[in-house]
Amino acid sequence: MLSVQGISLIKVPHGICDQVNSEAGYYPVGENKEYFYWFFESRADPLNDPVIIRAPELVVLWLNGGPGCSSEIGLFYENGPCRLKSNNKSTKVNPFSWNNKASIIYVDQPTGAGFSIGIAIGNGLTDPLVQYKSYCEYSLNNGYRMLSSLNVYNIKEKCYQPPLCYDFSGVENFLGSPLIREALGVGNASWESCNNHVSYNFREIYNFLGLLKTAWFFFNKLNFKSLLEENIRVLIYAGDLDYICNWIGNKEWTEKLMWRYAMRYRISPLEPWSGDGGAIKGEIKRAENLIFLRIYEAGHMVPMDQPETALLMFNQFMENTLDYN
Repeated sequence: MLSVQGISLIKVPHGICDQVNSEAGYYPVGENKEYFYWFFESRADPLNDPVIIRAPELVVLWLNGGPGCSSEIGLFYENGPCRLKSNNKSTKVNPFSWNNKASIIYVDQPTGAGFSIGIAIGNGLTDPLVQYKSYCEYSLNNGYRMLSSLNVYNIKEKCYQPPLCYDFSGVENFLGSPLIREALGVGNASWESCNNHVSYNFREIYNFLGLLKTAWFFFNKLNFKSLLEENIRVLIYAGDLDYICNWIGNKEWTEKLMWRYAMRYRISPLEPWSGDGGAIKGEIKRAENLIFLRIYEAGHMVPMDQPETALLMFNQFMENTLDYN
């Protein structure tokens, strides 16, 4: 384990997850607080491809939400360089990984999650005052047959393991292996998919400040307005099988957002999107630097359900070619 300016890092052996160069470690964020990260080089041209660390000038951020859920969920189940094999003891290459053309870093944050910009947000909860109202409309007009044992993250699947509905024990078993723990340099730290205490404390701080529990969403809108006013490209994408953060609510909050080109965006049409001239994969709405994309046949975790479409979307967003057909 090396330490550079307070950041501890270790070179991860090839084959643990993909054959590219990767490193993992911790960096300090305050007294006795560290964030775990796992970095992967681009498969194509690591010296010249962009680095996806969600810095303002670099387009895309990958941090899992919750708040309090580990970004290793995104790594192993959505867009990372590898997927777990059925034995949960080794991995296989993910051909639709987002590091095909970009280096990428996954960060567990805040402290307690996981082992510890232009900007793109997938199936996010940004403005509850708008999005909560969409549940009725989505239930009636989603275009699919909803199962009785509702999986709020994918209405075409059963909820096999409440409350998250998905079984992430495979990642827990893999990351709990002594060999993998040594390779990542995480010592005796335990991993869990989502930390409910983090989520609870995140909201309770607003009670302490005398604010409503939903006040943090108000600040979200201010942040998005600032990004757009600074001409940062913003992509809001949503799988249309997700109920909890459904595409209707996501589209509506972007249409109600006040910013320089709000009216131009509002009247922009929602049109079919194929991305490559082939089959229609969703619907797109764009004006200036704000893009909304509905992805067909995908739930809350779009890259897990539609990996090829998600990679196409991502690459085009990085290249600034994501637009009407």
